[in-house]
Amino acid sequence: MAQQDTGRQETGAQARAGSTRQDALALLQQDHRDVLALLKRYKSAADPTEKSQIAERACLLLKVHTRIEEEIFYPAARRRIDDKELVNEALLEHQAAKDLIEEIESAGASDPMLEARMQVLSEQIEHHVQEEENELFPEMQAAEIDLMGLGARLFERKQEVMRELGGKIEGSPAAEPRAYDSGR
Repeated sequence: MAQQDTGRQETGAQARAGSTRQDALALLQQDHRDVLALLKRYKSAADPTEKSQIAERACLLLKVHTRIEEEIFYPAARRRIDDKELVNEALLEHQAAKDLIEEIESAGASDPMLEARMQVLSEQIEHHVQEEENELFPEMQAAEIDLMGLGARLFERKQEVMRELGGKIEGSPAAEPRAYDSGR
């Protein structure tokens, strides 16, 4: 995907987004809340089948989220913020999470290390969210960037990746009911 080095690049999907418009930071924060709620729900679930389903959904949402950040958000951040190390750290944290997700998905519900892997993943994600929301997001707010246009691009790509990975899209009739506390 070709990336321009101007702020105009971030406005591309704005007109196509329609009623789903929200700024990039709000979209990413909602992803964070959804994943953190699932990870919290995983910890409190007792039924192994339920835990497995929650872990599967959390891993899917994380895979989608990391893809859209790496493909769209981080390149935009790298172009617009002064502290490039924030993006570098985020990318390394993503890789650590993707490695754990791969282990979780290939291990199976009977793996004696599953609980430990899910706990470490949860801790990593909590740390990543804190850094991103408290350091990177304020930098992006201060940058001269169209966060609404960037949000539209993220939303569009999120829908594509979700379909590509075979996941259910939130808000669709087939999506998992939101029976968890998302912290809102």
